[in-house]
Amino acid sequence: MSAGELRHKVELQTLSYAATTNGDYSKVGSYSELDTVWASIKYSDGKEDETGRDLSKQNVKIKVRYRTDLDNINRVLFGSRVFDIESAIDPTGRRQYLILNSTYRAN
Repeated sequence: MSAGELRHKVELQTLSYAATTNGDYSKVGSYSELDTVWASIKYSDGKEDETGRDLSKQNVKIKVRYRTDLDNINRVLFGSRVFDIESAIDPTGRRQYLILNSTYRAN
């Protein structure tokens, strides 16, 4: 992987859980910044239902340098676009980079 391949500066975010009044942790929370990194973003196909209506969901592959703290509770912020991470895969097994299979939903 060449450094020039990672040309988009993105923010990695993690879901922050909030304690409720009774001391339990709720999954309802807000996202906070985990790190800012360089990435490659490749858009693939959009999704349609059986009738051909656009569901405004697009599959995106985001490539970042290898790290161990990313999974499907994280998301990627690129400008005003938010990408939900569905999986983080090390395709070569060499711990050089990750492919974040993500979805972008247009508002």
